[in-house]
Amino acid sequence: MKSKKLMLMISVWITCCPFLPAEGGPVPPQYMEIPFETAWATMHEVLESEEIPIISESRGQGFIKTGYREFASGLLTQSHLEKIGTDTETSDGSYQKVEYQYEIDIQLVSEKMTIITVDANIRALHRDFLGTEKWVRIKSSGQREEHLLNSFGKLLWGEDWEMEYTKNRRPKRKFVLPSDLNERVASPERP
Repeated sequence: MKSKKLMLMISVWITCCPFLPAEGGPVPPQYMEIPFETAWATMHEVLESEEIPIISESRGQGFIKTGYREFASGLLTQSHLEKIGTDTETSDGSYQKVEYQYEIDIQLVSEKMTIITVDANIRALHRDFLGTEKWVRIKSSGQREEHLLNSFGKLLWGEDWEMEYTKNRRPKRKFVLPSDLNERVASPERP
């Protein structure tokens, strides 16, 4: 009887209590009170300023995929990989190079509400002790996603802007379109 009650309590707890991810890890979708046009144009500006090539995009679907960009290579590859990835230990060789790419979704919710989701695909070139090399997918720690969203925010809200999260990785700030946007950022595409 006690075990049935315990199992019932556990199943209720799992069903009713929200999962709180640990600090670090995927960045949740960001709800921003900005028009789709502003979000789309700003993301393009950020990618261009950071010299990250776009390999495919669909404005109608709100999707942008970038090419891979090198993050680290050489002797410090492992330590740099640990900054942006999780579960990066290897016992049968070493990582020679790390690259990342972004998959970005910009979805229109209403006239002035947009959801932006950024996922970083990380891969590392692994060389085993026999010299065989292969690309290995690495789970993102969320650092690259945060970097891109911070760059996005700084372009819209100024250089002092920084993403701040609660313990469960939700943003502490409300993302509202700045009233002086047109004065600070001159772009023909911006409203």
